[in-house]
Amino acid sequence: MAVTAAIWALALLAGPALAQSPKVPESLITAAQARPQRVIVLMAAPNQGGRQEAFRQPESFIRGTLGNTARSVSGIADQPMVVADVSSEGLRRLARSESVLRVVPDTLLNASLPDTVKLLDVPEVWSKKTRGGGVAVAVLDTGVQLDHPFVKGRIVAEACFSSNDESQGSKSLCANGSGEQIGSGAAAACDYHTVTRNCVHGTHVAGIAAGATGDAKGLPLDGMAPDAAIVAVKVFSRLDGEEACGKGVKTCISAWTSDTLKGLLYIERIAAERKIAAVNLSLGGGHFAGPCDDESVYTDVVGRLRKAGIAVVAASGNEHLVGEITQPACASGVIAVGATKKSGEIDISYSNTSAQVTIVAPGTQILSSAGDGYVKASGTSMAAPHIAGIFALLRARNPRATVDQLLDAVKKTGKSVMDPRNNLVSIVPDAEAAMLMLTDAVASAPKPDGADPRITNCGPVCIEEDKNMRRIIFVLAKGQKVTAETMSRLQESFGGKAKVEDIGDGKLLVQLPVAPAAEDVDKALRGVGSGTRVVPDRPLDALKPGQTINIR
Repeated sequence: MAVTAAIWALALLAGPALAQSPKVPESLITAAQARPQRVIVLMAAPNQGGRQEAFRQPESFIRGTLGNTARSVSGIADQPMVVADVSSEGLRRLARSESVLRVVPDTLLNASLPDTVKLLDVPEVWSKKTRGGGVAVAVLDTGVQLDHPFVKGRIVAEACFSSNDESQGSKSLCANGSGEQIGSGAAAACDYHTVTRNCVHGTHVAGIAAGATGDAKGLPLDGMAPDAAIVAVKVFSRLDGEEACGKGVKTCISAWTSDTLKGLLYIERIAAERKIAAVNLSLGGGHFAGPCDDESVYTDVVGRLRKAGIAVVAASGNEHLVGEITQPACASGVIAVGATKKSGEIDISYSNTSAQVTIVAPGTQILSSAGDGYVKASGTSMAAPHIAGIFALLRARNPRATVDQLLDAVKKTGKSVMDPRNNLVSIVPDAEAAMLMLTDAVASAPKPDGADPRITNCGPVCIEEDKNMRRIIFVLAKGQKVTAETMSRLQESFGGKAKVEDIGDGKLLVQLPVAPAAEDVDKALRGVGSGTRVVPDRPLDALKPGQTINIR
């Protein structure tokens, strides 16, 4: 069994061909006749008929192919995809190109406590000395008010992905004015005084998930996982004018799908270092009656995050739709969350519902951090971070459990509630009962085989970077005991400055003191043996931390 590198996986998103076109929806081409459409172009891998140079250098290929039929062309991290404003003629060119897998709209997504904490039996979990310490919750939103006492000192990593696109009326909200910023201050919330009141949205959401020691006019407040760290990622952009914001609204904020995807890719890169347990997406757009993978760019990265033990939680949307929810909640692997009133019943005045919404949480009149103090807000945006916080609590106590195991415990122990609009049943979690179920499962599970803890939740091969910029490779030696001959061959191949160590469980650790050279794949291939396959055929220096290459 061969496993491809993470950088290739996004090219495999395509489902059945769309009825209008195998690559580009006819509706998108029609819309582009009036004005260029902002789209995400996914490139085809060589094994899917695409040209290798187009797959490896997608931005350069798209610029050359589209010429003046496209504007604002930019890559998306190191993925085989590009975002651009494309005319109808440009879209037709993309439809004809063998190197293009498919084209999807880069849609705009909109931002859709003590008593609610008690409703989910969270204090009982805290009493068992589990308050989320040792893990983090990632919040992709409008940014977080860094000096708010409810979250101050809790934010361990920051990033901003926000678009400057004059033709779409989009302006970056990153502090440096560019489309990307990483580091201290990058995720500072936009100014709710000068931009829009919705700038407080991310601070409110972060407080619900992991706020701590708040004081709302004498009322003590805590979020769901008050000891968990917060990773804040700002993905919203500023839009001006009624065409973008609606009648009578001069300025608003929304998140481009491409920026949200960049945020998720950033989370993937730092997840292991920051011990991220859950990602919260209190945003959404569009409406979908079922899994939207054919129209989504989220499915692959969500799948990788989930495999790494990270729950991706998203709001179902606030349009009171029956049988439909928004994107990204509709993507496979995402835990879609609807909203209830504090009394327990689903709030049918706004909460979207479909068969994909199996979990609900309090979302109406939720008190949390915002502005200069604390305010109440309603929406599935408020329900989702309740669930992200619960996953942080469960992960902190059960570091080896899979997301499926955590979700199963939540579903089997919670309270059933029926939506009167379609008679579908969802679960209101009982955090204490879920914790007890997982504790019992761990107690009855077989004991670990003594494998090196460094390979927990690690694939056949993991490439990481430590503080000294060293590359580390875990090699699966066909599940068998690593022989002295193999050890010797690898040491000889990589040279005396490398460290080759048998870490048990049929795995090797190869540590390189400098960035790998292009021939290192060949060296590893020769060292492990002639029956080994290397996927993909590309040098290690083309890979980024957290991506994988498999030597089998």
